[in-house]
Amino acid sequence: MAAGFAMDLIQPFTVFLVTERLGMEESDLQWLFAAHGAAMMIGGGMADGPLPSNRASRFDDAQDEGPCRR
Repeated sequence: MAAGFAMDLIQPFTVFLVTERLGMEESDLQWLFAAHGAAMMIGGGMADGPLPSNRASRFDDAQDEGPCRR
């Protein structure tokens, strides 16, 4: 939730930066946000790691240990 709030605060500055400082059209802004979204998806996938090879959940072994794993 905090990340979405921060993005909403930054977005007007991004529009100003692209249109006034870089001299680009507002229509170019969609490509910058598309690249940002793609980078977030790729980064999230890298942080999550590869899928298990046996298609079992990573958390299947946690069921035997109870709710608190330490």
